Amino acid sequence: MKKLIIVFFAFQCMVLTSCWHNHKNISFSYTSNDDSYSMDAWFSKNKTSIAERYMNEKIGKENNISFVNTLTDAEFTLNDGSKFYMQKSPGHILIKMNKLDNSYEHYHKIQEMCKGMKNVVLK
Repeated sequence: MKKLIIVFFAFQCMVLTSCWHNHKNISFSYTSNDDSYSMDAWFSKNKTSIAERYMNEKIGKENNISFVNTLTDAEFTLNDGSKFYMQKSPGHILIKMNKLDNSYEHYHKIQEMCKGMKNVVLK
């Protein structure tokens, strides 16, 4: 019986350690082809506000949009005419952009923001 209790306790410790470790994982994936561009970012929930402020600085201020403390699952059209889809929750940001609906300049601006976000979150 004691062995069973020890094994059960050890298993619980491994599960808890695994959960804590998982919150520190950071994953950024970028996909680009002829028609679309996307970024799928997963990071610690406590880095969300840093990512939100970065997005405000890059595209929010000039478009009178704030990404701070928001849950998002919507299509955005910025003042310059660029369009993209964003799904955002604590620790996760997904951005998808149809290149055919946007000029190269608009696409490049969103792409640069997405690539820069990784550096901001890693700090």
